[in-house]
Amino acid sequence: MSDLLQSVIILLGRALFVSMPFLATALAMVLSMVPVNLFGGWVPGPDLGIIAAFFWAVYAPALFPPAAIFSLGIVQDFCSGGPFGFWAIIYLAVYGFTLSQRVFFIGRTVMGVWLGFVAVGGLASIATWLLASTIYNRWIPPGEIFLQAAVTAIVFPLIAPLFMILRRVMTTAPERL
Repeated sequence: MSDLLQSVIILLGRALFVSMPFLATALAMVLSMVPVNLFGGWVPGPDLGIIAAFFWAVYAPALFPPAAIFSLGIVQDFCSGGPFGFWAIIYLAVYGFTLSQRVFFIGRTVMGVWLGFVAVGGLASIATWLLASTIYNRWIPPGEIFLQAAVTAIVFPLIAPLFMILRRVMTTAPERL
């Protein structure tokens, strides 16, 4: 019986270790939704899901598969009160596009990766705006969506090194950010 218990503990430990990027990102997303009035409500919070989808697609797609990205989108949908699957579609689109361009991003400087993220984030904000306008069947004012994209682009260089530390803990790959 102790061999079975030991095997179960080892399997649970491995599952927890492998799910660390998802759990860390989901926890950060939930914490970022806590209402904090730093700038008088004029500045929206960053979209950590897009940062995670981009980062993990470039640096460690094996540690953050599409199922995890989809789950992250569902977490965002439940926390934000959005339509079911809305953020999952956006995050999967960001992940898929970035994954298709992964060869371009590997080996780039920090500035190159950040500019790539700005471009992908801009495309994601346009897709978010168009999808929201379609779902709600009215023209959504794009200001808040694009402001959130700008805040997300500004915050990316602060969040990406934390993801890089987590990635280095989990692997020994030589890429740097």
